[in-house]
Amino acid sequence: MRISEDPGWIKNSYAAWGEEYISNSTYAHAIYAQCGAERFFIDGLLIQSADLKNSRTDLKLGDRDCFEDFLKRADPKDFSDLLMLLGIYLLSDDPAKSVLPAKRLPGIDPIVDGILSGSKGYVLWVYQLKQLIGLFESDAGTIKDLYVKTSVFFHHDDDLKNRLSCMKIRKGLSLKDVLEQRMTLGRIHNPRMHGAFRLHQILSDAK
Repeated sequence: MRISEDPGWIKNSYAAWGEEYISNSTYAHAIYAQCGAERFFIDGLLIQSADLKNSRTDLKLGDRDCFEDFLKRADPKDFSDLLMLLGIYLLSDDPAKSVLPAKRLPGIDPIVDGILSGSKGYVLWVYQLKQLIGLFESDAGTIKDLYVKTSVFFHHDDDLKNRLSCMKIRKGLSLKDVLEQRMTLGRIHNPRMHGAFRLHQILSDAK
């Protein structure tokens, strides 16, 4: 929705983003529940004018039923599913084609499985990628730098892949292998705890 359509509701719903960011934004991608004339904000993104050049933004504007359709397809079973589906949907290149994995991936290694236990075996959260890198690096600055490079350039940087392939979790399994197999759901991000809890409350009240 265009922010100018309802600036008061946007300002209240996105208060945590700060007034300056809101004032510099043109569109809001809002997930909300509607009861009569009242809207209950769940989660969303603010889109600045420069971001409109990004084609994935266009897919999110004006489609009021997209998230409801995704929620029905996803059929979340627990709170961890709600966390996953919010992030997958909001950061997807094509929300209409977003899919929440129905099953947990098979185990790959006890250590890796433990780190990825909260996302069905996928690398999805910022802390998971940092923990995987932290298996091989102890310096906080190095972990941060490698996290940023990996989260952004992993699929396009052969030198980075070569570096990660030298990080052996066990014989026959490198960090590069793990990321190629498990970092497949889209952008790495922080769990959207607040939004997932709001969605959980709304779905629980609706039962």
